[in-house]
Amino acid sequence: MSASAWYSWSTVVAVALAFAATLSACLLTSLVVLSWRGGKGQAAPKNDSSAASVSQPADVRGLATLHIVWAFVLSSLPILLVAWRASSFVALVVAALLGICGFMVLKALVLRRAWGDPLAWSARLERLRTRRLFLAVGVVALASAPLLFGAFMLIGAPESAMNLGPIFVTLLGLSTLSSLFAALFIALPYCTPSPRLAALVPLALVVANVVYQPLADAENPLLKKATASTVEKYESDGKCVHVQRSLVRALQDQADDAVQDSKRSEGVPAMFFVSAEGGGIRAAYWTAMGLANLEETIPNFEDRIATMSGVSGGSLGIATWLAAVEATDSLIERRSLIHRFLSSDLLSPAIAGLLFLDTPRLFFGPLWFSARRDDVFEATIVNRWRQIAGADADLFARPLVNLCFKRMKHPPTVYFGATEVLMGAFAPMGNTNFGMPGGDRKFVNGLLRQSDLIRTNVVHSVVMSARFPFLSPTADVAVSLENVHDYLATDQAPLPRWIRVKMNDGKTPEGFPTIPGSARLGMLVDGGYFDNSGLTMTRYALNILGQHVPEPRPAVVVANEPQRRKRTFNAAFEARSQVATHVLHFSNDPTSACVDPAGWESTASSDVREALDRAKFRPRCRFEVDELEALFRPRWLSWVSSPVETILAVRAGHAAHELNAMEPQLLTRLYPSALFNYSLAGELTRQLCKGRNSLRTDECLSAGGQYGPTWRIRASGDLPGADAVKARAECKNLSQSPPLPLGWALHSDDTVLMQCLSASGALSARVQIAEAEENYRFVAASNKVEQVADAASVPAPDLPRRRRPR
Repeated sequence: MSASAWYSWSTVVAVALAFAATLSACLLTSLVVLSWRGGKGQAAPKNDSSAASVSQPADVRGLATLHIVWAFVLSSLPILLVAWRASSFVALVVAALLGICGFMVLKALVLRRAWGDPLAWSARLERLRTRRLFLAVGVVALASAPLLFGAFMLIGAPESAMNLGPIFVTLLGLSTLSSLFAALFIALPYCTPSPRLAALVPLALVVANVVYQPLADAENPLLKKATASTVEKYESDGKCVHVQRSLVRALQDQADDAVQDSKRSEGVPAMFFVSAEGGGIRAAYWTAMGLANLEETIPNFEDRIATMSGVSGGSLGIATWLAAVEATDSLIERRSLIHRFLSSDLLSPAIAGLLFLDTPRLFFGPLWFSARRDDVFEATIVNRWRQIAGADADLFARPLVNLCFKRMKHPPTVYFGATEVLMGAFAPMGNTNFGMPGGDRKFVNGLLRQSDLIRTNVVHSVVMSARFPFLSPTADVAVSLENVHDYLATDQAPLPRWIRVKMNDGKTPEGFPTIPGSARLGMLVDGGYFDNSGLTMTRYALNILGQHVPEPRPAVVVANEPQRRKRTFNAAFEARSQVATHVLHFSNDPTSACVDPAGWESTASSDVREALDRAKFRPRCRFEVDELEALFRPRWLSWVSSPVETILAVRAGHAAHELNAMEPQLLTRLYPSALFNYSLAGELTRQLCKGRNSLRTDECLSAGGQYGPTWRIRASGDLPGADAVKARAECKNLSQSPPLPLGWALHSDDTVLMQCLSASGALSARVQIAEAEENYRFVAASNKVEQVADAASVPAPDLPRRRRPR
């Protein structure tokens, strides 16, 4: 959080209110407990000595001191921590003033001359004992007030939490929740004769609300109006461009368009397949900024993309770039929109939704607000983009299936990948027909087209692709029992004919009541659990492009698309073997960058230093020292951390396998194609190796060359029209030990670094694609010469004329 946030009146007022509410709630809770204990002390036998009668109030008074200190620390410590984190003098002054005011209130209202008189203190506790219920109700009211205020703010303006920052939102929420905990588990139970038994009641409520979960996700209550207006707006919009609902047909159209465009421009027919791995907001920024830079280095790049596949943060990056393309025609303005949007604090609203909406619902159940933290996150994305790009910028709120594109001549097929929990399968959500690739999933895929996913919008699909358990809830996909009945009675369902006849062939008889209720079809979590690379759908699309062959059909006119010409599916099929298929993979993990390990002797452990001395090896990159440290580091709780470490390691291994398997798959194509790993670590290594004095450039690059099978040492050369990109690619004043960008929050220095590295990556990608195009021209010319030679030496056979299908 920036220090300037403390200068806004809203922040100062929020700090003061939170401090006052927390301090008062904790103080009243202490008084309730003390009055209950004091009441027990007053019930002592009358023949007790005066010393004993005085010592009992004195003991209670000592306990009161501890309670008051506890209340003061609990309410003041979060403010002091935020002040220290903000490094702001104003924040420290505000925290100090609040602490002084709180101490004066405690002294005036609680101690007030009774501190030195045990009998007066005992009498005061006796009066409070008869009013414990009123005090407890006051505690509940004070604890609920800031939670209600925060919930109303999130529902009315979800993006308002961005003004406070994640650290302040976290501490503010924890402070208010501590007051609620004190009210429900301490204050209210001590109003009853058996406090310990009474404390089990709120605990039972929490357990019941945790165990009971709704069968399926409800529609986002914060986006109902926006989604409804968007659906109504684009249902009859004739300016929209859609892709084919079948992936096979969509790829054929893209291939045919590429061949026809190359004939007019005398270029190489090429299709680009984009995949983006997960990695939080860092992945989103790296992917979106990289796509924006590629528009400057690759001619007509946005109209030559066949598929775009992302998971987690990569999905958000793809969606942001698509929204920026539609928002403006200026490439400079697109980069500005992407930077302003993804530099926003999107984490604070999600944290606020967890603390002010989801956690209180564990206590209050259905009495609390129905919106969840994922609903707040989705609404923040939609509202924030409209604030930056304009009120009409509504791509995030549009339905994903049959997605409407406005500015693209040849729009791509878009997929946001998730992981299905019940079957452990990859679940892509895209603008074509829904379905899980691979395996015998005909039954599930048929029901998916009847499920709630068919009506989902872009932002909901993006967030479902990035739902990390515990940090965000799972997405439960439901299908109505009526639709299940109708589907099971059709010819597509895997049921015998006699059962379908008894089910009236899927038609509900007249007057027969509908089947109420719904069934859970699946549970979706972060797509990175299955494949964090995002390459699963890219490989699936390439397989379809090379293998799935439909029957030839006569010339047709594509309905509702007057801008498309007459075409034959024979020509479209021929185009599939003529195009080059370039794969662009965006990877954003910076940990494998070759950062200068200067000073490692003073920071490394003795075991690592001894191992390196015996091997006579001097580390060239920081990650080499870190890997050795991990080997020698003791693992005290390995039985607890091993399952999580296994999941993360398997995810990384699966992603590396997908990337390594992509190059052999491209080699099976008839014409040369490029595989470029748009690596954040690779581009950072390129920049760092230029300024390394202790190591030659080639040795530095080879030491950090762990960025995929096609990572090469390349120079940008002379690229026409790329002068502006070259100027941005010069990372000036780059430290040899730069802080690596984090996945959950970006600093301004991180965005500046990634802008430079992204421009450098766009130049590298252009060089590699240019080489692949030169190879394409050579192979195409060689094939043409061979065809001419074969035609001159071998007479053409007299084959019967092929009949066209009716």
